[in-house]
Amino acid sequence: MNRKVIDLTHAMVNQMDVFPGDPPVGILTHHNYKNGYFVSQVIFGTHSGTHADAPIHRIPGSASITDMEVTSYIGWKTAVLDFSGFTGEITGADCAKYADVLEGCDAAIFKTGWESKYGTEAFFESYPGLTAETAAFLEEKGIHLIGLETPSVHPADHEKIHVELLRRNIMIVESLSNVSKISKAIVEFHAVPLKLKGLDGSPVRAYVIE
Repeated sequence: MNRKVIDLTHAMVNQMDVFPGDPPVGILTHHNYKNGYFVSQVIFGTHSGTHADAPIHRIPGSASITDMEVTSYIGWKTAVLDFSGFTGEITGADCAKYADVLEGCDAAIFKTGWESKYGTEAFFESYPGLTAETAAFLEEKGIHLIGLETPSVHPADHEKIHVELLRRNIMIVESLSNVSKISKAIVEFHAVPLKLKGLDGSPVRAYVIE
């Protein structure tokens, strides 16, 4: 059986755009073969580029990125919910239209087309957001992981919606790339974070297998 891998990760580059208020990304050459090898130094915020959130990101005293099992960031059966061109909030009622697709799934990717705005100022403005009702619906459907093209879960109420999702043990991966290349309704989704002890999030190498 042929299986296709689609990389959903934005490349990390020096001084790349980050969420407003987050620390900058710095990538420096430390050794350039002078000693016979090439070594770089990378400094980044835990929510730079394509990244995963841990509960402690928004809920004090909760689980860190290393408290979570690797499988928390794998969707073995992931529904791709097509909201291409959607503006405004994506509600539980909107997601209910995909109830049949979500049946038996453990993760969901929201396909909105927002990836096309990556690298522009508009990327961080007025993007489609989820609601508290959406979080409750996803929990009811047994979803433990979601993937978003947007830089956060909601342009205005991101703190509230993060808490709504994370307290329900729904892990979040943000700023996905190449979601438009996914052609199937059900895929396998991997977005495993670095093992940054006790921290609140991590860049990931996200991909799906069709």
